[in-house]
Amino acid sequence: GQTLILTNAFADYDGATALPQITSVITLSNGTILRNGAAPDFRFLAMSATADLTLNGVTLQDGRLPVNQDAGAIRNIEGTLRLVGSSILGNQADSSGAIYHQRGLMTISNSTISDNTPTRSLGVITNAEGTLRIVNSTFSGNACNCSSNEAGVLYNFGGTTTIVGSTFTGNTANGVAGVLHNFNGSIDIANSAFAGNSAGSNAGAIFNNVGIMTLANSIVTGNQAGTFGGGIINGSNGTLTISNS
Repeated sequence: GQTLILTNAFADYDGATALPQITSVITLSNGTILRNGAAPDFRFLAMSATADLTLNGVTLQDGRLPVNQDAGAIRNIEGTLRLVGSSILGNQADSSGAIYHQRGLMTISNSTISDNTPTRSLGVITNAEGTLRIVNSTFSGNACNCSSNEAGVLYNFGGTTTIVGSTFTGNTANGVAGVLHNFNGSIDIANSAFAGNSAGSNAGAIFNNVGIMTLANSIVTGNQAGTFGGGIINGSNGTLTISNS
């Protein structure tokens, strides 16, 4: 596939965005979209409620937004988003370093999410009251340099998330939840591995703060926390069921 190097934003959709807003059914296939390192800050894609976007074999790399802006790569409000065999690499925003997903449907399959950073809050991916399914994907080297409401990979706020056959390694958070933070949502995890992740204070890998979580046929090993819960913390208002793990 070809590489497209972008130097300017097209418009502002609650943050500078490189391409026109997605409002209909669109598939992008087999290529890399890269922000020029000398370009002003922008994300790549913004989606409306009528959007149905599939990224098939696409890499989004080095998107960036400044203070008080979210979603360094993709901002999806109530649309449908599919990542298939795609990579989200090296993106950064004040919150939701790579993807902000709200009240829509998102699927991540056979994809790689690596080296992304939220600098203030939430996760690399935020699922806000949406539905998210992650299948056979890899998450590595993501870092939440945050002060509140944080997660090294996924902040699940009132959302419904399913994770199957995926690997989470070398992700970090300054405070809590080196990988997953569940707040008022539900997360079901199966046949997945969490290894070598860390948090500065609590929950080196998984924090079920408030909500429902299941962990089945999975491995949680070699994770670290500065204070409590090197692997998993289940909060006083959380319900956690672990089987064959």
